[in-house]
Amino acid sequence: MKNKLFYTTCFAILAMFFFSCSNDGGPAGPGTGPTSWNLENFNYQGGASATSSTTVTYDETEVEISVLVVTTANDDGKGAFNGSVITVTYPNFGGGLYSLTSREAQAEQLTENPNAQVAVLECIVGTATTDGTTTYLPPLSGSSVEVSIDSDGKYHFDISSAIQLQKGLEVNGGVANAPQIASFTVNNAFDFSN
Repeated sequence: MKNKLFYTTCFAILAMFFFSCSNDGGPAGPGTGPTSWNLENFNYQGGASATSSTTVTYDETEVEISVLVVTTANDDGKGAFNGSVITVTYPNFGGGLYSLTSREAQAEQLTENPNAQVAVLECIVGTATTDGTTTYLPPLSGSSVEVSIDSDGKYHFDISSAIQLQKGLEVNGGVANAPQIASFTVNNAFDFSN
């Protein structure tokens, strides 16, 4: 179980680096407009996206887990915060309000209840710089994301009221002056690649 989640996570990271160099303008999706997100005072627009799915067994129940990766393209004007990636790891349980949690807590919750609507959302900033990157994670409890499915079966993710993300992994020293806690919203995150 942990190996499959590990491989899914590895795919998301590889996709992040692949798409962070993309120059695809990304058409608006069938949802409520183009993908965008805000971290503190920085607004990011989706430039490329991808989704990967795998089946993981939790408590003898097979669950399809997907990872959505959305990156920016041609992102500048934000200094050390140039470039961003959001990833959402989620079970394919249809629309509704999904609780946001950590990767470890998601695996534990799905083991306890294979029908739990729990998602992991991460926002990485600084991906279009040669300096460090900082990953932001949601608190362990209390935050959620609204999930809807369009007529093509694609999952869409929205957080209209700001939630507080906490600083996580920092690579190469992280983004200079990145706050420990940052407000975050997302509008219509989905795989608009095809």
